[in-house]
Amino acid sequence: AFLFSCFTGLRLGDIRNIRWRDIQKVGDDYRFSIIMQKTQDTITNKLNDDALRWLPVRKRRPDQPIFDLPVTATIEKTIAQWVHNAHITKHVTFHTARHSYATMALMAGADLYTISKLLGHRNIKTTTIYATVVDAERDKATDNISRVYQKRYEARQRT
Repeated sequence: AFLFSCFTGLRLGDIRNIRWRDIQKVGDDYRFSIIMQKTQDTITNKLNDDALRWLPVRKRRPDQPIFDLPVTATIEKTIAQWVHNAHITKHVTFHTARHSYATMALMAGADLYTISKLLGHRNIKTTTIYATVVDAERDKATDNISRVYQKRYEARQRT
């Protein structure tokens, strides 16, 4: 469920509520459509190949939850154990999966407006917190531009 959230951006409450009937094949794609627990807004998003890979074996009844999850405290303890076992020092919770999704989308070139819609944010200002995450990538891009021009300048100096 955590990894599914990493590839869908769904909150824990929405992961708990998603049912098999919420996933439909549309053309060649699979899409989910749910009413988000926090906002009561409906979102409909495509499931990418990675999200599909983390779905459990399908159950028979469309009204059954996709994930059978324990209480939140147990989930968070399990995640804490994974983090400890992986020697990760960052504080990680289930909600970190949602942040990972937004960050990966930014790194893949999605704009903030699109990410806002994918996450079901009502206000794009909520989404802007993810923009600071990619500051290092923007800095690297700026440095790379400088390197390109520096190489051209050096090549001209040699001729």
